[in-house]
Amino acid sequence: MIQPKNLYLIFLILMLLIAGCRQLSIEKRTLESTNKVALEEEIFYLIFPRSFFDSNGDRIGDLNGVTQQLDYIQDLGITSIIMTPLYPSSYYHNYFTHDYYGIDSEFGTVDDYFNMVKEIHRRGMKFYMDTELQYVIKEHPWFGESFQNPNSEFSNYVMYKDSLNTEPETMVFDLKGLKSYDGYYTDITIVNLYKEEVAEYIKDYYAFWVDPNGDGSFEDGVDGFRIDAFHNDQLKKGILTNLAQGFWKPIIDNSKRINPDVTFVAEQATWDDGDAHSWMKKSGVEVAYSFGLHFNVNNPTILREYFKWSKQDLPEGKNMFAFLDQHDTDRVLSKIGNNTAKNKQLATLTYLMKFIPYIYYGQEIGMTGKREELIRHESLLELSDGLDISVREPFEWTADINEAGNALWFENVQPYWEKKSIKSKDGISVEEQINNPNSLLNFYRKILKFRSSNSAFTTGEFEIIQHENDSTFTYCRWNNLSGYILAFNLTDQATSMIINTEELPFEPSENSWKTVFSDDESQFSSLNENIEIQMVKNGFIILESK
Repeated sequence: MIQPKNLYLIFLILMLLIAGCRQLSIEKRTLESTNKVALEEEIFYLIFPRSFFDSNGDRIGDLNGVTQQLDYIQDLGITSIIMTPLYPSSYYHNYFTHDYYGIDSEFGTVDDYFNMVKEIHRRGMKFYMDTELQYVIKEHPWFGESFQNPNSEFSNYVMYKDSLNTEPETMVFDLKGLKSYDGYYTDITIVNLYKEEVAEYIKDYYAFWVDPNGDGSFEDGVDGFRIDAFHNDQLKKGILTNLAQGFWKPIIDNSKRINPDVTFVAEQATWDDGDAHSWMKKSGVEVAYSFGLHFNVNNPTILREYFKWSKQDLPEGKNMFAFLDQHDTDRVLSKIGNNTAKNKQLATLTYLMKFIPYIYYGQEIGMTGKREELIRHESLLELSDGLDISVREPFEWTADINEAGNALWFENVQPYWEKKSIKSKDGISVEEQINNPNSLLNFYRKILKFRSSNSAFTTGEFEIIQHENDSTFTYCRWNNLSGYILAFNLTDQATSMIINTEELPFEPSENSWKTVFSDDESQFSSLNENIEIQMVKNGFIILESK
């Protein structure tokens, strides 16, 4: 028989074990959190999964393909991965769905998804899920069962123009639906975000992906979400207004109650930075897209005005993505005439400033593509989702695009295949660049590593340097450890400039300037307080003072 004294000892031991387990759980969670970088130190990589890497030979990029290529992504200098939607869809880009909680079977299984997320986290990296829950296709029961059926339980889950549910609200560009690149068509309409059951469903949706197991470890949960096409007034129709505060803020607040570290980023549907600034504070979204930088990155006059305005207008504690490429716009190399030197210059300018670097898959090897090539094609006069295929083409892993791993998912589908930009043995592949120290790929690796290893570029200060040469764009980054001058000649002619170091916002060390990064031809000289910089066409130089 167990004596009372022994019972007490057993009870005490059990309590100590439970407390120890709880402490281990807390320590584990803390370790998981502290192993990941802070938001301002993140470097994002946007993956279009269908085009990234095919792991099973079916020519379709998949989740296991991303998992297999995490070494490549991390070696590039990436800390955080965003993937365009993974739920099933009638469309190749997966943006309009009939099953919000599902995983497209062409990408893999739910187990493949969780394995990928855990592998990302095991490396101290982050995963962001892309979502667009504002629209729904006819195959979804909310739309399909309520159409022409006002007595349906889902009658008010989507927006109709009439009481008989015969006229669904139109979507973007006032479209009633969208034709797919392969000829399929389905209707699309707007979800009634203010319907109580809908709002609760979407709140639960985000909460689920934050902590799928409900165990509080977040090992299998997302680190953040991307909200596609964010509107405060949905499509400016005046039927769903004040969405930032009335709809999104409760959802974001609830997600952060589960995991305070979860981050929400959003693409402003208007592509207007001022619009984003106006709703970021109201909604709780931390990061939006700097379209002002994207569209004017090669115009020094507009850039100076943009950053002067942005410094005053961007809400405190908020940030913006600095990007050259993304999945809805022409590839940067196609816009600048396949000029690799110019690409290196613009990458340096963009990814060393105050905003958060955002890189689109394939940009680092110089992939090209212009939507205009398809828009002009006579067989595509009718709007379809295929018009963007040219900027979402298969990532080129090998010199021969027909080798295993390359996700040639639209092979021989015309006119997309004949108009494609990817070609075998054209120098634009990982295989052709990985061992070339002067390649674009290795330049991206160097510049991203340079940013990550210098705190002045992650958490330091940023200010435009004013001077008399209007053809250049110059700024400085600094903290208490070091200061940098970054100068860029955005013209096709050589130029020079003089900077008075006494006018800098930090105090440089005397006679301590040195070149730490450049195009290998531009140079500088210093005399007393003046620095003279000589730059070749499309040149750049970074000077450091410690």
